[in-house]
Amino acid sequence: MILIEVEANPNCGDYPQMPYSELEPAKDVIRVSIEDKGEVKECFVSGVEEGGAFSTARVQKVNDSGAGTAYLVYGGLWGVRLQQEDPTLHPWDFNNHDQWGEPYLLLNEDDILN
Repeated sequence: MILIEVEANPNCGDYPQMPYSELEPAKDVIRVSIEDKGEVKECFVSGVEEGGAFSTARVQKVNDSGAGTAYLVYGGLWGVRLQQEDPTLHPWDFNNHDQWGEPYLLLNEDDILN
């Protein structure tokens, strides 16, 4: 069982504790495909630890009561951060308005790009 809980922070709002049943071990994830306002976007993703340190995001196949199975993309206590630009050229930054935070993502297998 994996428990995801995100406290309110500069990256994203809080999200209450959500339990997910693990189906496979977690792996690092660098890029994902998401739908945003009807548009599909390929994004880089980072975990965000308490205090604002950026880390590697993780993905894990889980049971999802609504969809059967899903791929849970998660970071640290402050969630995950996304951007379309390469972070080696555009470093992770809470003040960059082209980046945004989420508590976590539930995606399909085809949405995991790395």
